[in-house]
Amino acid sequence: MSTFKTLLVLLFVSWKLDSKRSATAQEQIHLQLSTSDTGASTLPDWIVRHAGPIAPFHQIGYYEAPSKGCKVVQVNHLQRHGSRYPTAKITKKIQSALEKLTEASHLDESMNFITNYQYRLSEASLLPLGASESFKAGVQFASRYEEIFSQEKLPFVRASLSERVVDSANNFTKGLASRIDNGIESIKPIVISEDSQSNNTLDNNSCPNRPSSDEKDQWLNIFGTPITKRLNSLAPNADLDNEDTLALMQLCIFESLADEKLSQFCDIFDHSDWPGYGYYYDLDKYYDRGLGNRLGQAEGIGYVAELTTRMTGDRKWIEQDKSKVNQTLDQSSATFPLDRGIYIDFSHDNQMVAILAALGLQPHVDLPATGPPPSHKIWDVSKWMPFASRLTIEKLSCGHHDTAFVRFVLNDMILTIPPCKTSDQNDTFREIPSICLLSQFIESRRGLLSQSQDLHEQCSA
Repeated sequence: MSTFKTLLVLLFVSWKLDSKRSATAQEQIHLQLSTSDTGASTLPDWIVRHAGPIAPFHQIGYYEAPSKGCKVVQVNHLQRHGSRYPTAKITKKIQSALEKLTEASHLDESMNFITNYQYRLSEASLLPLGASESFKAGVQFASRYEEIFSQEKLPFVRASLSERVVDSANNFTKGLASRIDNGIESIKPIVISEDSQSNNTLDNNSCPNRPSSDEKDQWLNIFGTPITKRLNSLAPNADLDNEDTLALMQLCIFESLADEKLSQFCDIFDHSDWPGYGYYYDLDKYYDRGLGNRLGQAEGIGYVAELTTRMTGDRKWIEQDKSKVNQTLDQSSATFPLDRGIYIDFSHDNQMVAILAALGLQPHVDLPATGPPPSHKIWDVSKWMPFASRLTIEKLSCGHHDTAFVRFVLNDMILTIPPCKTSDQNDTFREIPSICLLSQFIESRRGLLSQSQDLHEQCSA
């Protein structure tokens, strides 16, 4: 057995995954898309591309090192937890849909498998695939930024207090340690409470007054109705509704990820059903958590303040924050140091969407609730926020400049920052669209940061 496989097996034992869920390293990896080592995927591409936030991790670009003359001097890495089982809320909806199917007077041949079907997925915890996604992300990160690692100043790691998030952080550091031998094994993440009374920039629990949106529900009634009608014709008297259809599409994906083979539930859907499913989540994340919601950026402001503090070395940015910065933790050099070259944070998809919005990275788009999905989507949750999605913020030093630059990398895609010029001088780095003067980026966020108290009050009033 290779070193890589051995490490994964040891990891799975230490995580106490039961034997039913355990798998070899090769079984873990084969769910990756064609950009992976194996070039294979259990879920077909026409599902993965529209699977929304429950898509397995897949790259959306090809990482390129900074331009000649620039070097990375600091990295802030924000990553979502790896692939997981369905949450309790989704589990309840799936079970409700399955119960209705048992009431059908008869089943079409394509649904005969349901007669003896037993639902057996756990709730919310990390899948073996999810463990592998985070481990491999750590290996890749160590390879990419090996020159920044310092034995004296180890990477600083934080995680929001959900089991799947903490496990993902630990899996990531195991991946680091498999490539970097300088004490990485000893790293334990700072875990931040998700209690509603605790400030946590890595969780989305501090804006109870955020307006709810109905765009996704409008779209479900449009794209889901013909699918539901077809399913009911295959299972007379089941009386499925559009929410049931959505739940069964989710079951197709979750069961495929858990079993690492294509779920039979995927076969009851046509290829043409999936673009509408993906658009449902584009609407959901944009209007509930992102720029389409007047308070969408509110929960991301605190992280922007922390990021600015790390990149400038000046705590004034967190001291001025009146939103969700945990001042007790962030005022301590033990729990929020400013002397590291590498900072790694683990979070959830909803919070990362809010952070992308607050950073000015989420695109402003027109997403009509009546559809149709754009043929060339700019905001695509399946690409931007799959399981184990990662946003890497590189602080750069270029040429003989005394000033710093910043670059954003999302799932290996270098993000363009349109309002940013790269230099105040006419030099080599002026017209590079993917890097930005750090000072200019901070200035572009200053107005939003100054609204932290007002937005926080709107969230909690």
